[in-house]
Parts: sequence; C-alpha cells; structure tokens
Amino acid sequence: MTRTYSLVEGWIVEVPGSPAEYWVVKGYEHPPGKVVATPYRRGSRRLDPRSIKQAPIWTLGYFPCRGGSAPMLSLEAATAKPVNPWSTLEIRYRDLPHPIRVLLEEVNPELAGLTGSWAVFAEDGGSDVDLLIYGDPSEIYTALESLASRGVIKPHRHERSHYPLHSARLLDSCIKYGGVTSCYTLRILRHTSPRECSRRLTAIGRYTGPIEIIGEQEPLDSILVPARYRSVLLRLGVEAVVETWRTSYQELKPGVYEGDLELFVDQHGGITASPDLDGKLKYVRA
Repeated sequence: MTRTYSLVEGWIVEVPGSPAEYWVVKGYEHPPGKVVATPYRRGSRRLDPRSIKQAPIWTLGYFPCRGGSAPMLSLEAATAKPVNPWSTLEIRYRDLPHPIRVLLEEVNPELAGLTGSWAVFAEDGGSDVDLLIYGDPSEIYTALESLASRGVIKPHRHERSHYPLHSARLLDSCIKYGGVTSCYTLRILRHTSPRECSRRLTAIGRYTGPIEIIGEQEPLDSILVPARYRSVLLRLGVEAVVETWRTSYQELKPGVYEGDLELFVDQHGGITASPDLDGKLKYVRA
C-alpha cells in the first residue's frame, strides 16, 4: 500500500538503483499517479537539479501545467523513500552551524525544513544550508530585515557572475554570528501540499532582448516560490508575467534586464515568461 506524502517543491526522494539516486521534487502540481522531479545526486556525484538533461528519457512526459516536457517519477517510486524536510531538520538541527540555528530562531516560521546536501548527509565545508520554510511571508521577511539592520546578514559572494544579486538580498545570503559565518538559501513555499493544475500552458517560443520588470504581480510575490513579476517585453511591447522557481531570481528590483526567456500562453491568453530552462535575466539599469 502506497503511503501518502505531501511531495512539493524542494522535497528530496531516494530512488533505488546502483548507484542510488536522489531526485528533488519540482513544483506543487503533479499529474495523476506521478511526481515531477529532477535528478539531484547520483551516487557521490552532484547533478544540476535545474536541468532536465540528466533525467533518463523514459522519465520525460508532456505536462500541460508546465507547457512542455518534464521528468516524472511514479508516485510509488517517489513515496518509497522520501526525505521529509521537516523531520530531517529536527534530526540534523544540532549539526547545523550555530549562525543557521540563530537564523531559524529569529525567523521562527510556522514550518521549517532542510533540503539540499545537508538533508542527505553530503555536505562539505563550503556547502550552503538550504532551507524550506512556510509561514507568514511578511513576518518572515521582516525578521530577515531586522537581522540585516543589525549587520548580521552579509552578502553572498557567488562565483557565477550571471547571478543578478545585490547587497540587499536576504533570501540567498550569509549570516555572521559569534565570529562564524554560514551561508544559506531560504525558500518560502506557497503551499505545503500538492495542488490541482491551476492553468494550462502552451509553449509559443523564446524571447531574447530587453525586458522591463515593473514590480511584483501580487504583494510579496518576489520572495515566494515561485516568484512572479509584472513585466513588459520591450522589443515586442507585450506585457507578461515573469515566473521563476530559481532562488537566484527572487528579490529582483524593478528595472530593465537583458532577458532570454521561454514564452507560454495560458488558456485565458495571458503570457508567462520563464528564464529557468537555459535562460537568463541580467540586470542592466533602473
């Protein structure tokens, strides 16, 4: 009998095999009897969970909620050995760097969980601590702003220059406490259980060129997963909603960006633009 788990964005599942694999769940919407997920680790080797290229071809299937192909596991396989982020944090809490424990105490969300390398005991000295949290996003972000105002949160020094990061960034940053600095990513989930497909997307091509981000689609949308922004595709003069699941594209400020995005249209004619698959958003000017 298959147990029921609330497999949503950021959960890790262990897939039997030789070597054993870990996959990470993507999104909140899944086809009946399936779970959308991408490979994360194969044995000791870390894979890029943002890409579907390393997923076996037999796992790919068309998913209208996404407007294209997505790798999927059977519900039976995905629920065989899930890594529950909420209970994993409890198990590993005392192993976490002290500044991360301070961060969790200050933010104090309704739910907090652990994902990434720390969740599967594969962390090393340079590993960020990847956290999933759920609660009032306004209160969570206000707590982060309070830490930043006290000089506790420090900018993350990413090696990848395409990240449009800025010094005021709080969700993908570092915390210094007691002379120790630890870096983290913090993903504020919109839901903690799967949802029905809210829209049907159809891919209509790519857009390359300048894009102006006007602001959040709804209040606090820039800090939630996924983040959503009102925008204009300047070369076409077309309004679109930029939707991204990438931590690196949260907290974006209004301004003009150089974009390479996939375009989708929903059943109501609305345009969604996504930089997540082989795309980019690079800040140009305010």
